[in-house]
Amino acid sequence: MFFSANASRIRIRLLGQSSIQNAEAANATIRSNRVPALLGLLLTTSGPQSREYAASLLWPDADTEKGRHNLRQTLLYLRQALGEDAELLDANRATIGLKPHEIIADVEALLATELYLEYDSKRNLCEKAVELYRGPFLAGLDEDWIRETRVRLATTYVRALIYLADAEMNANPAKALEYAERAIAEEPLLDGARARKVRALVRLGERAASQLEYEAFAALLDYELGMQPSEAVREALDDVSSPLPAAPFHHEAESGPSDIAFALESLSRGDRPHLAVSLAVALTPHWIEAGAPRQGITRLQDAVARSRDRLSELEQLEANVCLAELISAAGDLVKAGEILEGLSASEEIDEVLKVRCLLLETRLHLARIDGKRACQSAQAALERAARLRNPSLMLDTLNSFSAASLYEADFEGALAAIDRTLKMAVDLDEKMVIGIALYRKAEVLEGLDRHSEAESAVRQSLHCTEGIRSSRAAFNRMSAGRLLESLEFLEEAEAIYRGVLAEFQAFESKFGEVVALTYLGDLLHATGRPREAVDQHQRALAIRRPLHQTLGVATSLRGLGKALNDLNDLDEARAALIESAQLFLQEEALPGYASVLLARAHVEVKAGRLALAHRLARRAHHLLVGMPRHERKSIGRCGPGLVDEADALLRTQREVDSA
Repeated sequence: MFFSANASRIRIRLLGQSSIQNAEAANATIRSNRVPALLGLLLTTSGPQSREYAASLLWPDADTEKGRHNLRQTLLYLRQALGEDAELLDANRATIGLKPHEIIADVEALLATELYLEYDSKRNLCEKAVELYRGPFLAGLDEDWIRETRVRLATTYVRALIYLADAEMNANPAKALEYAERAIAEEPLLDGARARKVRALVRLGERAASQLEYEAFAALLDYELGMQPSEAVREALDDVSSPLPAAPFHHEAESGPSDIAFALESLSRGDRPHLAVSLAVALTPHWIEAGAPRQGITRLQDAVARSRDRLSELEQLEANVCLAELISAAGDLVKAGEILEGLSASEEIDEVLKVRCLLLETRLHLARIDGKRACQSAQAALERAARLRNPSLMLDTLNSFSAASLYEADFEGALAAIDRTLKMAVDLDEKMVIGIALYRKAEVLEGLDRHSEAESAVRQSLHCTEGIRSSRAAFNRMSAGRLLESLEFLEEAEAIYRGVLAEFQAFESKFGEVVALTYLGDLLHATGRPREAVDQHQRALAIRRPLHQTLGVATSLRGLGKALNDLNDLDEARAALIESAQLFLQEEALPGYASVLLARAHVEVKAGRLALAHRLARRAHHLLVGMPRHERKSIGRCGPGLVDEADALLRTQREVDSA
């Protein structure tokens, strides 16, 4: 469900003091705190929820029958609170939901701000959301899922404030200062919010105040986390650069050799501009994989504008599909969805483009946390790709369907889809598709804790791609090694990493090489060989730094710091981890930043700085607990367990204090 500016029937507040108001702004009586808790669950998750799931969250200590009884009673109270608007509740014997676009809710308005990255709609929604934000989500309630959602919504609120501060910085720095101060009140240790406040003070001519603000922040960071402010805050003090863009939009370095730009320019200005469109279309996967989608948007739009009269309808449609894919990769889900809606209405779109549209639809549903609809779109894409007997599309649809099924925890559905793909691939004798499908099957089986079957499938995958020399095959082998590592076949995983490392070097694939070096370094560290791990991470850094791969550098520094800690080189470990943390912050990659804070905490424990270690672990725990599981998994194999790791550190510190 998404916020509708036109809705006017009923208003729900769950941020701060909970309330339910009808169209005349009369407050309804809320007979139980489970009523706003149920509303909070329905408004912060996608689609109807099963009664069993809702009951397990709202009454975690109750048995199944008691939980269902409590849920029925709470639904009665909710209907009474909604009064004549009770039909907005969509409940049956199996599920509970809310009808879309009928309710104004503060949490819904806040979540809607994440769907846009540019354009006036983003600003309008952010302004509305921060106006509605009156305090923490479901204040006074303390279940685990509520605490996690509370942190997630607070983070979204801060991002909206930072976006608005940037939007006002040039024309109205006083307003930008107001937004920045509100962000700091919510997250006092966040560099991005502090950078906006410092810059706003400079723009207002308050140089002395900006210097004092910087010094106070530096002292706070040094005390709390043993760090100094990032480059962004120092630049803001001197006002030497434009404000950093609000999360998650980031600066993109030019991607690809300069001859690509030259070729596009030459074709556009010559007598064959439609060929520039073909080149820009062909480069779409490159721009997405290189993390430079906005560069692709600019190139593609420019090429289309120069050759519009020469494009066939099918060429125009393909360009629009690529544009939607690029805009989706840049993070503007609504704009991508608008383009996709127009494409779906076209009668001229061919089957291949229909599959690509369905794949894009799958990604948009996943980004909107709607796993059910993502599975439906992926299923439709898979069926079309099967009819086309197109191996490349089969791989793409297989990956999308597996991702959607795993996200939805529909493991059986994923297995069924993978088995269908395997049968098609065997019929076509496509060994690459067979190998990757078998890896995906192993991944699902591991999720089901069917480890022996997962092992068998991953070994079959490796056998299928054996002898295939391509970058895609090497990446599949590396993924298979990662799965074997998680199944504790460490020697085999190491051999695979070393093998694909040699392959990537032969292919001159720097991206593949640094990923293999990172996996190998992490494995060497995990198996008690920190000296060798340091060597691998330093090799990766030597490649990543000249390429200005900020997140890659941060990742390698994290691995390097952890290995140096095992070697008791605490000063070097601390320096590497501090730089890593600042780079993750620069990219507003909070999962990576939180993981580095936790690694720092282990360094400070060894150094005997227990109070600092406690503060680092507490900060990491605060950030990690509000992250969805898929964000924690993005940290790496250790990601899902980091909350427990932070808990253990904090518990140990409490025991030391009490002793």
